[in-house]
Amino acid sequence: MKKLSFISAILPLFFLLPNAGATLTINTTWTNDPGTEVKSVWSAVVSYYQGVFSDSYSGETWTITCDWKPLSGPIAQGGPTGGAMGSVVASQPGAITGRIQNNVYYASALANHLAKTTLLTGENLGVTFNSGTNWDFSISSKASDKESFYATAIHEVAHGLGFISADVATGGWSSSTGPKVFDYYLGLGSSSPTPLIGMSDAALAAAFVSNNVYWTGANGIAGHGGTPVQIYAPSPTYQDGSSMSHLDFTVNPSTSLLMYPSDAASLPLAFSYSATELGIWKDMGYDIVPEPCTIWLLLLGAGIFWKAKRSPLLAGMAQRPACWFGRG
Repeated sequence: MKKLSFISAILPLFFLLPNAGATLTINTTWTNDPGTEVKSVWSAVVSYYQGVFSDSYSGETWTITCDWKPLSGPIAQGGPTGGAMGSVVASQPGAITGRIQNNVYYASALANHLAKTTLLTGENLGVTFNSGTNWDFSISSKASDKESFYATAIHEVAHGLGFISADVATGGWSSSTGPKVFDYYLGLGSSSPTPLIGMSDAALAAAFVSNNVYWTGANGIAGHGGTPVQIYAPSPTYQDGSSMSHLDFTVNPSTSLLMYPSDAASLPLAFSYSATELGIWKDMGYDIVPEPCTIWLLLLGAGIFWKAKRSPLLAGMAQRPACWFGRG
């Protein structure tokens, strides 16, 4: 009798749970065949993203072009291929207008997601991996003298999905896109930050090397325990491919997060997004699949359990890639 009463009590709550959506379709084309080992790990990367990001419309697809070739310097680089201004995205009949900022630029995959239709066809993002890197192909660990292909791939896909600034080192924003949605959430200062969008070029140039740029989105801050989330803007020298498009190394003192500009050699490497990073994705407009603990937190809130354990504008225009340099 008690068991029946318990089921009757919790059953209505399952209808209140967020809809995780259908599985995203992620199509990949390799311009140079990297071999079966690389492709096997890449499949795990695809599965990870399908498990974390949910679609907003039937048939939502990410189309990714990957290349495997020697690079001079970085171990990998990635970025979006085209996109659209928010005003164009918001003009679509089914668009999620409440999440769209009209005057900033959206990477192709995010533009489609928020438009709730395939507004931009063809390739959404591109990633290049340095074939000369000493790669570790584990999906849960990394040898000290190697680079994690799995973590690097997740990192570079992130840039292609829009985790990337349109900043120009000398000040201002890319002439081909203007500020991106990522830039919309950047501010100068940790307390009452001043939005970067709207600053003069000279002020922006100073901000980009200020070591004082922070994420202002509510979800990212909440994921960081309510404290400011610092963006990588090292002083005094601008780091091309790294500055302004990554989290600062101070964000997490115990783990080398996926969206650091490189491995923090003294810290264990993360192989999945932190709550802070997931919050940033939400701020930008993506739908994130609820964590497994969500059900138990809802039940806890309903008073059913005394406690619950938390389980561990221009389509086709190429964008400047962000690079991950990595460390052994």
